[in-house]
Amino acid sequence: MASFVLASTSPRRHALLRQAGYAFEAVDPGEDGPSSAATPEGRVLDHARHKARAGQAQRPGRVLLASDTLVWCAGQVLPKPSDRADAERMLRLLADRAHEVWTGVCVLDAQGEEHAQAAVAEVRFGSIPEDGLQEYLAGEEWTDKAGSYAIQGTAGAWCELVRGDYDTVVGLPLGLVGELLAAAGACSDPSNG
Repeated sequence: MASFVLASTSPRRHALLRQAGYAFEAVDPGEDGPSSAATPEGRVLDHARHKARAGQAQRPGRVLLASDTLVWCAGQVLPKPSDRADAERMLRLLADRAHEVWTGVCVLDAQGEEHAQAAVAEVRFGSIPEDGLQEYLAGEEWTDKAGSYAIQGTAGAWCELVRGDYDTVVGLPLGLVGELLAAAGACSDPSNG
């Protein structure tokens, strides 16, 4: 049996956990849920908690893992874009400047006790050539990605990781995940499944 349940449909999060050797079951937690937090850290933690609770409602008595990622640039939250114009707006804002990527992780133990923390990384974008931008937008790789980009995708050519962990930017900081799973009493060593 899987050692925990992942409340996420993100292929990137699934791939990170599989590459790290974790055995898990995945469920769809639905929408992010509300957050009135004024900080990016508070917002990703609120959303991760909501997803974890939604997942545990589907799999009671199991250890649940959920996370949420957002981009914070120039005092603005850049979530997943609503459409192409929104994606273009975000990418133009990101060009030629640094921004933060926040990922909140929440693990609920089998009794529903919460273990949650956020990680932050800094990414710097260079200039984005206009023809490259339009080609990228036409390809729709920006859909379903906080800040309209994935560092491991096409947009990775325009940016670099300045500080923090690469997997925080991808959407699941594995070191933090291991710590929180251990705190929740789930297997923290992927080799032990």
